[in-house]
Amino acid sequence: MKALIVDDNDCLRHLYKLYLQDMDFETDEAPNGKEAFSLLERSDYDVILSDIEMPAVNGMELYKMVNAHKPHLLARFVFATGDSLDGMHQHFFSAIDCPVLTKPFSFDDLQHTIARVAAR
Repeated sequence: MKALIVDDNDCLRHLYKLYLQDMDFETDEAPNGKEAFSLLERSDYDVILSDIEMPAVNGMELYKMVNAHKPHLLARFVFATGDSLDGMHQHFFSAIDCPVLTKPFSFDDLQHTIARVAAR
C-alpha cells in the first residue's frame, strides 16, 4: 500500500513516515499542499495524511483541488491538526467525511485511523 504524508514540519513528516513504514506502507512526502498535489497528479494513494495549516497550499485547499481533479481519492484523506477545530475548520470538517486527528495523538490512534481509511 502507498501513503502520501503532507506536513510542513520536517520532524513530524519523518515520524509519520517511520510509523507508516512500520505498517508496511510505501511513503511519499510533501511539505505543503502544492507539492502534494503535484505527486497526486502522477500517482494514486491508499492514504493521504495531511496537516491543515501549511504554507503555499493548506490542507483544506489540497482537499478541494483533489475534489476537482481526482475525487475518487477524497475517501483516502486523514487530517492531522494542532489547531482547535472551531470557526472555518469546524465548518470544513462538518461538510466532509474524513477522520481528523488532533495533535498530540497516540501511535495507536494513528494506526487505527490509517488502517480504517486504507480498508475503504
